[in-house]
Amino acid sequence: MGLFDSKVELEVSAEPTALSPGDEVRVRSELRGPDKKTRSARVRLVYVNSYRYEEADYDANGVRQTHTRNEEIVVAEEPLSAPGGHGGPAAGLSETVLHVPSDAPPSVEDAVEWMVKATIDRKAARDVNEEVPLTVASAPDAHAGWAEGSGTHPSEARMDIELDRRVLRPGERVIGSVAVTANEDLEGRALRARLRGRRSDQDGEGVTYDGPVQDLAEPAALSAGATQSFAFALNVPIDARASFQTANNRLNWYVEVFLDRRMRSNPTGCLEIVVHRPA
Repeated sequence: MGLFDSKVELEVSAEPTALSPGDEVRVRSELRGPDKKTRSARVRLVYVNSYRYEEADYDANGVRQTHTRNEEIVVAEEPLSAPGGHGGPAAGLSETVLHVPSDAPPSVEDAVEWMVKATIDRKAARDVNEEVPLTVASAPDAHAGWAEGSGTHPSEARMDIELDRRVLRPGERVIGSVAVTANEDLEGRALRARLRGRRSDQDGEGVTYDGPVQDLAEPAALSAGATQSFAFALNVPIDARASFQTANNRLNWYVEVFLDRRMRSNPTGCLEIVVHRPA
């Protein structure tokens, strides 16, 4: 190492790394070799929210461009150590406790990534950053109100969906029935029930996650004014993303019943459920 070289190092660990909203995470850090360029050292509890958005730029075909942005949200921050003799943080071990907010969104693949992030801020030199990945579960009552609303119906028919429960975990089964009353004679390749997740982003389109599908009638013929009832059971995929909401996007899950028609729109009835991923 040369006369003017410096070796500033930071080692960070966190415990536990699997958390629920309201929990605390204990952060242990060791700062080695701080020098005159070391202005501060801090540890933060953050999540990175990934979302899609449209910009007013166009490709060669005149289509508006959609991009993905990663926004870092800081929910807690503490200094890593007391000031040292050079005015910056002192070398040595330190422990910090950070709290996960009670309304924290859960970890969601491609959307919400949690971590402890420690940073040494150095003047006119490269900062030192260390990260510890975390997993945050859904709060037990997160978005329970989403599962209390009534269903929606297409203009072509009334589709009254009943479920044995509307808050589920990945791997669990929802058992239901639907009473279909057509407003006009309808025919289709099949009447089907399915689980579907819809992530709404700033681009106005978002992402769709398709779950299992069950045929209720194949082919399907619905007579105007007549009510037909069908039973179904659908398993929530074991890797289903949790229902969530941030300032930039949200994910809603639905049980949908739809008439699959060739070369025409599919009349669809929906009833919202909540997918909860516990610790």
